[in-house]
Amino acid sequence: MRTDFINGLGGRSSLICAVPGAESRGLSPEEQRLVVCAGAGATLGEVIAASGFSESRAIALLLGLRLRGIIQPGGVRRAQPMPSAGMPRPPTPAMGTAATSTASRQKTAVILPVDSTALSEEVDLEVERMKEILELDQRCVGDDFFAMLGLTPGASGPEAKKAYYELSKRFHPDRFFGKNLGSYKARIDRIFRKLTEAQAVLTEPGRRQGYLAQHPELGGAAASAVELDPARAAERRARLLRHPYLAKAAKLHELTERGRAMVHKGEFARAYTDLSLASQIDPRNREVADLLQAAKKGGDRFRAEKEFHDGESAEKMGDYPEALLRMRNAAQLDSDNAEYAARLARLILSGGGAVELKEAHGLARRAAELKPQNADYRLLFARVLHKAGLDKNAQREFEAVLKLRPEDPVAKEHLKKLRWRF
Repeated sequence: MRTDFINGLGGRSSLICAVPGAESRGLSPEEQRLVVCAGAGATLGEVIAASGFSESRAIALLLGLRLRGIIQPGGVRRAQPMPSAGMPRPPTPAMGTAATSTASRQKTAVILPVDSTALSEEVDLEVERMKEILELDQRCVGDDFFAMLGLTPGASGPEAKKAYYELSKRFHPDRFFGKNLGSYKARIDRIFRKLTEAQAVLTEPGRRQGYLAQHPELGGAAASAVELDPARAAERRARLLRHPYLAKAAKLHELTERGRAMVHKGEFARAYTDLSLASQIDPRNREVADLLQAAKKGGDRFRAEKEFHDGESAEKMGDYPEALLRMRNAAQLDSDNAEYAARLARLILSGGGAVELKEAHGLARRAAELKPQNADYRLLFARVLHKAGLDKNAQREFEAVLKLRPEDPVAKEHLKKLRWRF
């Protein structure tokens, strides 16, 4: 059952906004999307709905952003009525006062009610699309270019360009060609004009500098709307860490990053343990699955190397059964290693019977396919083919060896016997 209040974030009608000047590097695409949705001010319910994620996923991401100081609750937004004729407008603070920057920030957080008359207009647009256009048209009133693009004050030029391209995909006038738009045509043209202007100003260094000089409250250095003393901030972070959504996400992140670090260090057993636990928390996580596979392969390669060296030692000591066992283990654990396959094939070829010869054939072929330019592996494969009675195939392989190593005496001798049988 859906509840109106969400621990750590507030009620669904509570305003939540991106913190001006907060460090945004390292955010995932999903987190960046939520920050843009929050912008300078939107209700929690609107952010969750606009994100396109499942509710549980959106809440978990928002809690993580809240803990890292990227977003923050900012009170309850109240719709402001449109002033009617004869109604006095609220007084405007004098320029140069502290109230000016505060009012400028708050203005971007207030979205006027959607015009119900415009929504009833018969046009070739879905109701949700009409609402988007009307709200964006309202956001484009004034001169807060960051708010127009859905960005936090002080966002970088590349961020402004990216936001512009995303919005232009949806609101470029050409996308509505041939449709009956009514009054929405003028709105769409106005929106695109303002978005283009905002992008140009915020991405061109000279114009951006002049714009921020005129609007210092939008430079990203303005104080946060909700200031917390260090003790209270620490207490809130601790409380958020105990939230079930965030605790699960934090544990998953911790296990994944630790597993990744262990893979890079070559400590595959420890990496496999951590990543197995991470996989249990989120079985569908593709990144965890890939890292887990890398840890398994790395562990198998490590064990294969040990088995191979033990097999070499046993072979030197004349312990053929032990050498065969160890070499088989190595070739099975690391099936992409041509050396292991070739060494086992040679061992089988030196003392195996008909049954083992079939195994040697598969191993020698694997080594030759993995390293087709290695003359030794091609020669080994040719010898196995010849011993198995597959003379035509053996002849082709011996010829391939001579292309790689023209003076190879073994290949020459075998070819001579295969070509002149009398």
